[in-house]
Amino acid sequence: MLDLPCVAVTHRPLLATGDMPVLERSATSPLSIQRSAVAYWVYGGRFGAGTSERGGSHAHPAG
Repeated sequence: MLDLPCVAVTHRPLLATGDMPVLERSATSPLSIQRSAVAYWVYGGRFGAGTSERGGSHAHPAG
């Protein structure tokens, strides 16, 4: 590998698991594979007024 950090954004992690963060802007929660944090959920706020889904949470690589 190139040993370069990478950045990715998704709302559907493929293998990692973890609880969603609290509904507070910039809140984070780890996503793990075999007890090792590989990314973090980051809550960025709701997209629209009155939105009932957690559309503002995205996974970002750990690092």
